[in-house]
Amino acid sequence: MLVLPPHGPGRVVSADGERIVLIFPAGHQLELTDADCLDDLRLPVDAETARAALAALRETGTRPDPRPFADRFEERMAVISSGELPAMARLLRSLLANPGPASPGEARFRQSLEDQVLSEIGEVLGLEKSMLRAEIHKACAEAPAEAGASSAPELSPAAPPQPALEPAPAPRRPEVACYRHPDARASDTCPGCLRPICDVCAMPSATGFLCPECNRRRRRRGLALKLAFAALALAAAGVGLIWLLTGYEPAFDYGPYEAKVHRVSKRLEKDPCDRVKMLNLAELLLESGDYRRAVESSQRFIERCGEFSRLLWITYEANKRMGQYDQAIADVTQLVQEHPYDKDFRWWRAEVHARKRDWDAALADYQQSLGLQPKLRSIPFDLSRAARQARRPCEGIFALEQLVYFHPQYAADANLLHRLETLYRSDECQGMAGTGHAALAMEPGAALAQIRVDDKVAGRFEVSLDTSLTLLCRDFARRVGIQPGVPFLVWDGEQVRSGQRVVLQRVQVEDALCQRVPAVVIEQALGEGADGRLGLSFLTRFALRLDPDSQTLELSPKLTENPEPGRAR
Repeated sequence: MLVLPPHGPGRVVSADGERIVLIFPAGHQLELTDADCLDDLRLPVDAETARAALAALRETGTRPDPRPFADRFEERMAVISSGELPAMARLLRSLLANPGPASPGEARFRQSLEDQVLSEIGEVLGLEKSMLRAEIHKACAEAPAEAGASSAPELSPAAPPQPALEPAPAPRRPEVACYRHPDARASDTCPGCLRPICDVCAMPSATGFLCPECNRRRRRRGLALKLAFAALALAAAGVGLIWLLTGYEPAFDYGPYEAKVHRVSKRLEKDPCDRVKMLNLAELLLESGDYRRAVESSQRFIERCGEFSRLLWITYEANKRMGQYDQAIADVTQLVQEHPYDKDFRWWRAEVHARKRDWDAALADYQQSLGLQPKLRSIPFDLSRAARQARRPCEGIFALEQLVYFHPQYAADANLLHRLETLYRSDECQGMAGTGHAALAMEPGAALAQIRVDDKVAGRFEVSLDTSLTLLCRDFARRVGIQPGVPFLVWDGEQVRSGQRVVLQRVQVEDALCQRVPAVVIEQALGEGADGRLGLSFLTRFALRLDPDSQTLELSPKLTENPEPGRAR
């Protein structure tokens, strides 16, 4: 048997080298370590101390303790915590000597103390606990009538005789009525509102016994706090769920690239502004499919270490693959500004515009790319499609005619020839097919051809099969009254010239005539006395034949007036 004040006697149910498990009369279980046992446990008292405690319980002249449990709580707990059995016996005798009714808290305290004291005395002296309880309660009941008696009958080994004492007079209690039940005497005071309450009204709580109103307020506050915590928990769960559905991204799976990405990243961390290492990492991320990290890493590098246009190639492609077309256009536009004579960047931007269905912008970039490099193979088809989607199908004629001229193998493509003839004969493109005949001298030093533009002014033009778009000098364009167009770069067979792209409504040389001829108005001067240069944008509207003997370029109509069914031309 082990005793642990203030819990009462405990029974050992398990013990090993590290802990002891106790069961107390109330049914509670306690686990103690070795260190706890040294501080909190004690062995039962010896027989002499137990007899002294029993004598204190039998004392007939004990003065009753009339003060309520709340007033002497600390003092009583100090006695219990000391673990001195005689002192606890004297405290129990003074409580039992009080004949008045006890509050629920007082009664529970008295019962717990009685069980603890009687259990230990009975265990040490070999007495039955029930017999001791009956003897003590009988002695307390007979104490007023036997004030001079020395002790109650002994049921255990004889205790030393105690002197007879006069019983103390019973205290006069104030008759205080319960605030809700006027006929019932108050047994306690509500700590919340300080109103007297009876046993019926006393509601147990952590701070004592409350009146019904204070208890309801306490429960409402507790319920409100629980609801508030539940609402916060639900809100947090909702935010977490939204984040999981919208913002959470699992770690990217690099697969076979995992080790290489980790190795290259570590190298870059050691030298964060090394452009070669950064470019290697960005290309590896793009190849492995981690487009977002490729963009973010490249942007951080540019912010920290300065401009690096080569990284824009990576960010452009990554943004395009992620569908972030505006960012991709911004990246390639910066490349166009840094490298205005590079055809590829114009083509890249046109591809993104086409994905956005911005066909006018795509058509402009395709035309500029083809103007810088007339011999491209794939862009003419893309340009023709963009022109059709932009509802400007006639602007695709020159690109396809230029493709056929520079790559004669396409002249045998029946589908391509059929597409060209369909465009020429459509209502939108009437007059764009060349009509009439002309013979233009091509040998060096030959006289310049007399060209009439928009039925207004005739000028002297060079004739070139290497220049894609027809060129006009600024002064001649001013005399014709041509309005400025959009900025444009054009390859003339020898160099890139800058100017403004315009459309000539009618161009005629001898009897050869065609309409809506794209041209470029340039600032630079051409050959001596030349007002312009007749290029492929006019010449390819006709069937061309170059006489090798006379070096004369013969122009004739490309389309027949009444084509036979099933023939393209």
